[in-house]
Amino acid sequence: MKKGLWLSVVLLTACSSPPEAPKVDWGKKEVAVNAKIMTWTPTHTVVSSDVVNDEWQKRINNFIPENRLYDDAVYFAIAHSNKIIVEANNGTEFLKTKEWLQAHGANGVIQYQKKSNWLNNPITVYLIKENQNEK
Repeated sequence: MKKGLWLSVVLLTACSSPPEAPKVDWGKKEVAVNAKIMTWTPTHTVVSSDVVNDEWQKRINNFIPENRLYDDAVYFAIAHSNKIIVEANNGTEFLKTKEWLQAHGANGVIQYQKKSNWLNNPITVYLIKENQNEK
């Protein structure tokens, strides 16, 4: 009995007609909507948060400034780090990396640490967030 009642309720509600669409008044004056095309330009920076309470460190091995495939955590760390250490083979690599970091939202102090020159190691970047209130 209950199954028959539920089946009839489902069938009756499924077969009901949709509501009638509102009528268009073709005599009204037309109104332009979105008359201008918005100009949007992509940015490669993160809007930094006002409140970041935790201390953390993030290391990026084999850093290549031309690489744009870093995940969101890297860009967040760049924007919120108050200390950045760049381990590079020479000053040219450091300045190139520093320029890329600043272009992508770095506001912290960027320090240079020289790697041993004879191995020609890839660049390593340390992104550090220290609590400013205790220092």
